Amino acid sequence: MPNVQLRTTFNPKPVEIEEGKKYADYTMLLLGGVGSGKTTMALTAERPIYVMDVDNKLHLMAGIVDMSGVQYQQFPSNKKGRRKASIIVSPNPVKPGEGFVPSHPNVWQDLIDTVESLHELYAREGKLPFRTLVLDTISRASEHLKEAILELLGYTAMTQRAWGDYYENRLRLIRDLTELPCNLVICCHDTIFQDDLTKEIVVQPAIPGKMATQIGGFLGEVYYMLPKIAKERMTVDVLTRSDSKYRLRSTMTDLVKVPADIERIVRGDFRGEKGKAFAEMLKMQLQANKGGKVIAATIPAVSPNSTNSSQNSSVGQGLSEEEE
Repeated sequence: MPNVQLRTTFNPKPVEIEEGKKYADYTMLLLGGVGSGKTTMALTAERPIYVMDVDNKLHLMAGIVDMSGVQYQQFPSNKKGRRKASIIVSPNPVKPGEGFVPSHPNVWQDLIDTVESLHELYAREGKLPFRTLVLDTISRASEHLKEAILELLGYTAMTQRAWGDYYENRLRLIRDLTELPCNLVICCHDTIFQDDLTKEIVVQPAIPGKMATQIGGFLGEVYYMLPKIAKERMTVDVLTRSDSKYRLRSTMTDLVKVPADIERIVRGDFRGEKGKAFAEMLKMQLQANKGGKVIAATIPAVSPNSTNSSQNSSVGQGLSEEEE
């Protein structure tokens, strides 16, 4: 056997960390059901925020969430391209020309054009006019991608080839989003199914195909929303760690469950010594509440200069004793 020598030109050098300097933007997936607090949590991120509102509902939240420093674009913004679709049943589901017309075949093109324009803006200006980009939701965006593919191929149902195109186009969108020089928060609906082999209940993103199990690998943080209503008020926490039911991860907190507040998570309120203090505070609250006592506890406060909505929103205001 010949003696093979491996050569490389890679010469790693130690990175000098400058105190107080931010080195990396974060990427985050917020997974949960309808009304679980995904959008509200996304708006606790660093502002200014630009929202690609594919669900077309952000304007309805203006009365309950502080929208200062938030800009958004809805898809479709003017309903252009909408056509009446006919309902058909065809013995050959992929036969062209059967009359099936998607209602919004142009929306996916509008989405990728918008992302491309952001890349062009950064190349031209050297910066973006926002610190955080929110895609709300990738579930609805994926539906529009499917409609666009059916429209372009002239099919009435997806084929193996079409699913391949579907995967590649969605992968390209995620890649282009993560390459923008800003924080990225992607909201996604959830779906629940039972694993055929293990018979375990699994919660995963509500997007068709293999991307449902892979999307978390492209993003640094993956959280699951845990809303609760008590005394006519909703509070929301997030799970941050995987188990047999959830596929999650976090590099920003040591705790399994934390309040749904991105600013505090990024700041490190639930990591290291602060995380231990927060967990101990929750334990004391739980013991006191079970004993019928009320104790005073200090929760790490939001910075005075913050413009985020977490100060006024019920989302991200702490864990409840029943959940903990």
